[in-house]
Amino acid sequence: MPGGGPARLMCLPPANTIVIPSPDTDRRNRQAARALAVALAVNLVIATAKIATGLVSGSVSILADGFDSLIDSLSGIIGIIALYFTARPADWNHPYGHRKVETLGTLSIALLMFITAALIVRNGVGALVDGTGPRITWVSFAVMGVALLSKGGLVLWQRVQAREADSDLLYTDLMQTRNDVLVAGAVILGLIATNAGIIWIDAVLGFVVAAVVVIGGIRVIHSASWVL
Repeated sequence: MPGGGPARLMCLPPANTIVIPSPDTDRRNRQAARALAVALAVNLVIATAKIATGLVSGSVSILADGFDSLIDSLSGIIGIIALYFTARPADWNHPYGHRKVETLGTLSIALLMFITAALIVRNGVGALVDGTGPRITWVSFAVMGVALLSKGGLVLWQRVQAREADSDLLYTDLMQTRNDVLVAGAVILGLIATNAGIIWIDAVLGFVVAAVVVIGGIRVIHSASWVL
């Protein structure tokens, strides 16, 4: 038969094996998308401020933290795209829905985290070789202080949203944001040490940021890989 009709039909699962999404699936997907959009906006503003401050001051740790926030923003974009596919209903080719697309989105986030860590290490090595410390001003402390408070509030809000939406992507984003809070606190302590004359601490903290990013990426892969 043209088109391989019988063979095609034999490959299709029985109709009763197609998983019908629960009534609140669309609501949870919309909630997850809204939460990711809010986090995306916050991360873009913070990333822009950190990167600009890091470039002006020459601080590796602030610049590294800024790149980390930028990756968070890209992660949010990937997450929203993944949720678009996840929201599509089950069909013959995907009888159990498109949930794995969300998991693939989380794995893409992990890859971006590893790339970020490599860039941070490169900048840190360069700073140690040059031997010049950053130029820290009150603006550096202000930017990092606002970032710390903003991320802390975002963590509390994301925890509620992730629990209600039961979304792998939101839990992943929550882990990243929680790490950002710890990193921002460490960077502020580093700025204080740098002002005290310990200029090498800035580059070392850049390496710490890279390590936190790598550990977060590994956790993301571990939490998502079982679905595949």
